[in-house]
Amino acid sequence: MILRSWGVLCLCAGLGLGTWVWQRGQAPPQASGYVVVDGLAYPAPVEDTKAYNRQMEVMGGKGLVAVEAFSRWLGGLSRSRVFAGLLAAGGLGLGLAFLRAAARPAVRDDEDSGQSP
Repeated sequence: MILRSWGVLCLCAGLGLGTWVWQRGQAPPQASGYVVVDGLAYPAPVEDTKAYNRQMEVMGGKGLVAVEAFSRWLGGLSRSRVFAGLLAAGGLGLGLAFLRAAARPAVRDDEDSGQSP
């Protein structure tokens, strides 16, 4: 009963989170600045500029720059369709594994049951 509940929970959570991330994957990242190349302006996040990185390094050192880059990477995963597919596949696989384990009959040894042959 517990394994079946865990299986259903994993299936629902994995497929639900995968769907949610897939829907968010359509939204383009928000640009907070522009970079001009050959007279054309391209939207770019301010976090990618040298001035921003220099200011972060002055405020908190190289560690702050590394932590902020890692934080942006984790935030970018929530807009990735590949990550959405991995979430859905992982939830599906784990849920099916729990459901298959719940369907197997319990193996009992004669020694465990207290009966002698």
